[in-house]
Amino acid sequence: MPKTLVSDHERAEKFEHYPVHEQDVLKVPVAFFQDDRFRSMSTHAKFLYSWLLDRTTNLSQKNNWIDDKGRFFVHYANKELASYLNLGESTIRKRMDELREIGLIKTVRIGQGNPNRIYVMTFW
Repeated sequence: MPKTLVSDHERAEKFEHYPVHEQDVLKVPVAFFQDDRFRSMSTHAKFLYSWLLDRTTNLSQKNNWIDDKGRFFVHYANKELASYLNLGESTIRKRMDELREIGLIKTVRIGQGNPNRIYVMTFW
């Protein structure tokens, strides 16, 4: 049997006193697990969408990243997303394609050498 680094009691004690702040939590829409439209959606795509939605509602508004039509967007290169989410770039490309196909994001190419604008769509 493998040895644990800390006892269950120590783990529970640490968790009980861990200061959880709103910015420390990534919210995943419950619909991803209950709505038939999202049953076949990959877990990585659900996580990626949640990350992009969080960045749109926090970072975009804070930095005033709004297009000429008043829509918020984020901009990330696939390499940057892969680094943030600890995933491979090919996984990011596939999951971005998946999110586009489902209609949860739209991307606009800005120009060579610049990351695309990513518009996170709502579904509720």
